[in-house]
Amino acid sequence: MSELEKNLVAENRGSTESANHLFLRNIGAYVCELDILVFRDGEEKRIHGTGKDICVGQSEELDLTNYNIEKGEMVNVYVNVKGGKDTHGNKWVEYDPEVNRRANYEACGTTLINHCDFLGTTSI
Repeated sequence: MSELEKNLVAENRGSTESANHLFLRNIGAYVCELDILVFRDGEEKRIHGTGKDICVGQSEELDLTNYNIEKGEMVNVYVNVKGGKDTHGNKWVEYDPEVNRRANYEACGTTLINHCDFLGTTSI
């Protein structure tokens, strides 16, 4: 098991939630874009989202069925912080195109000191 796989297992010990949408609310003091992280072939792969700017107080939702993601792959939000340090969600979820659930995340902080919290999943 690679170091990335060990970290992924450790981050999600005890509960893996499923979703087919990713939702990001930006309350950080920056503008960002929402991208997708997929754990595939033993490593994190970044998939670009819509490229839309998400300003403070705004949000964006991605329908993962529009991306080339396989059922059962682990996914996470990747927060592309404009002019700052990028971050990602503090929890991975399993992609399932049939569940009709959204994984909710909140981006916080400043351009250089930031984090992204998982807020749970909700039905859509």
